[in-house]
Amino acid sequence: MQKDGSIGSNMDKIKDIFPLFLSPTELIFSPSGKYDVSFSEDCPLEILFHAYSFDYILTPSYHDFFEIIYIYNGGGSVYVENKKYEANDGDIFIIGNSEFHRLEANNSGSFKSIDLYFLPKFVYSIGQNSYDFEYLRPFFDHSSEFTNRIPAEDFCSDTVLDLLRKIYFENQEKKDFFQLAVKNYLTEILLLIVRYFRKFSSDLFLYSKKHHDIERLKNVFSYLKENYCEKIALNSMAHLACMSTSYFCRFFKKVTGYTLTDYVFSLRIDRAKELLLRGDMNIIEIAYETGFTNHSYFDRIFRRLTKLSPNEYRFKVIGE
Repeated sequence: MQKDGSIGSNMDKIKDIFPLFLSPTELIFSPSGKYDVSFSEDCPLEILFHAYSFDYILTPSYHDFFEIIYIYNGGGSVYVENKKYEANDGDIFIIGNSEFHRLEANNSGSFKSIDLYFLPKFVYSIGQNSYDFEYLRPFFDHSSEFTNRIPAEDFCSDTVLDLLRKIYFENQEKKDFFQLAVKNYLTEILLLIVRYFRKFSSDLFLYSKKHHDIERLKNVFSYLKENYCEKIALNSMAHLACMSTSYFCRFFKKVTGYTLTDYVFSLRIDRAKELLLRGDMNIIEIAYETGFTNHSYFDRIFRRLTKLSPNEYRFKVIGE
C-alpha cells in the first residue's frame, strides 16, 4: 500500500483484502425511512458492502447507529442534511445517529463503499469512563465548521482500510475473544478520526436533542411513505407533528435538509424510477401513478432531481 494514503488500483486492492466479498448488500428501510441493520448483542458492529448507481434512491434516510463509510471504485456525492460533499476513492465519511443522508453516483457511472456500522454503546455508555466518550465526539458534533468528509489526501486511508479488513475477518471467524479484537480495531479507527478533527464543540445534549427531533416527526415520515402520491397538505402535516405551520416548515427543513415539498418529490421520483424500470407503463401513466397532475410537470421535476428526462433514464438503465 502507498504511504501517502493514495488509493491506486482500488478495486484490485479491495478484492485482495476482502476475498469473501461477492456482491453488495441490499439496504433495507423501515416505513419511516429509517435504515435498519441487525446487530448481535455481544458485538453490535457490522461491515457491509454497498454499490450506488445513478438510479439509486433519492430520498434521504437515517439510522439509530453510527456509520463510517470508506469510498472506493468510482465517485459521486454524499448528502448529509444541508451539506453536499464530493466523494472520491479513499474518502471517508462519518455519519452520526439520526443524521439524514443519502449517497448518489455520478450520472456517468457508479461507485462502491465499505460501510462500518456500530452502536455507540459498544464504545461508550453513560456512566462509563469519560475518556471513552472522546472516541465518539466527532459523531456528536453539529457545529457550523464540522464536515462529515475526511479526504483521502489528508488522511491515512490505507491504515483505515487495513483495520476494516481486521474487523471484517474477526467478525467472520469469531474466534475466542473476537469482540475484544473488534473493539480494539474500531477504537484505533476512531482515534485516527478524533485526531483528524482535533476540536469539537458539541456534547451529549445535542446528540439527544437530534434524536428527539426525529422522534417528533416519525408520524409525518410514516404518513408520507404511505401517501406520497396523494395531495399533501402542509397544515395537515403540521397538525400531525403537533406544531404550527410556520414552525413545522422550519423544523422539517432543519431535521431533514429538505423542504416538505422537495421531500415528497424525492419519494415520488424514487417510485417513478422503479416503475420506469419495470417497463409495463408509459410515461404519462407513471406521472399520474406517482401523484403528478400532468406529464410536463413530472418531466420537469424528474429532470431536476436526476439530471435526465424519464425517457433518458429508462434508456440509460435498460439500454445498457
